[in-house]
Formats: sequence, C-alpha cells, structure tokens
Amino acid sequence: MIQRIQTIYLSLLVFMSLVLFSGSVFSCTDETGQVIKLMLSGDLTDKAGQPFAKVSPLWPVMLLLGLLTAGSVLAILLYNNRRIQMIVTAGIIIIAAGLITALCLYARTVSHSYKLTIHPGYKAIFPLLILVFSVLAFLSIRKDERLVRSLDRLR
Repeated sequence: MIQRIQTIYLSLLVFMSLVLFSGSVFSCTDETGQVIKLMLSGDLTDKAGQPFAKVSPLWPVMLLLGLLTAGSVLAILLYNNRRIQMIVTAGIIIIAAGLITALCLYARTVSHSYKLTIHPGYKAIFPLLILVFSVLAFLSIRKDERLVRSLDRLR
C-alpha cells in the first residue's frame, strides 16, 4: 500500500485539507491597512482576534474539505480495488475543482462587500496543490491498472 506513489499523493491531500481546516482561509487589508482574516466560521477578525464583521458561514467550503479528507482516506484504503479507487479519485478531482471555485467566490464576495484587498498567503496555494496531487494520484492509479491488465494478457 505505502509503496505505491498514489498513496503518497493521497496522504498529501489529507494533510493539506486538514491544514486548510485550521486557521484562516485568507487574509485581507482594509483602507486603513488593518489586516483582517476570514475564518471558516464566517468571522472576519483583525490581527488581535477581535471580530470585524460576520459573513455567512463557509459551510460549503467546510463540506468540500470534509469530503476531500474522507475521499482521500477512502481512496487510500481501497488500494486492493483500483477501479473503485479511480472512481473515488475522479470524485476527489471534481470536489477539488469545486473547492477552488467556492474559495474564489467567497474571496470575491468578501472583498467587494467590505471593500477589502485580498492578500494570498501560503494556504492559498493548497487548493491548487490538492487539485494537482489528485490528478497525479488518478494518473498513477490508471498506470497501475494498465500494467496489471497488460500482465494479465501475457498469462
């Protein structure tokens, strides 16, 4: 199980989605230069942690992150059945694209509603890396499946 590269890719997906659960989603600055962070709970907080404003909760983002984590763990555990593992990984790719879309929509909505400037941090690259690693995992699983099928033809 661990010797297959897709397990490493899927483990990285689990790690990155759990990191996205903690802390702020992205940070912004207002006209005065005050740094404001958007939390998954929907709170806009300043650097000291004081509430700045209440936005609608980011439950779609939380749901997508939960599905990513659960799907990645499920795909790791399905190492014996590559076909189902490919289907689950294809679903992870779709969920990762939805996560990127949801985060972009929230960032745009918050920046226009409160006249804030978005400043991407290190967590801003995680959704893109999740998408890349899920595609790499899918391609690795497909490569393994093709190898097994070609060996079955030789027997």
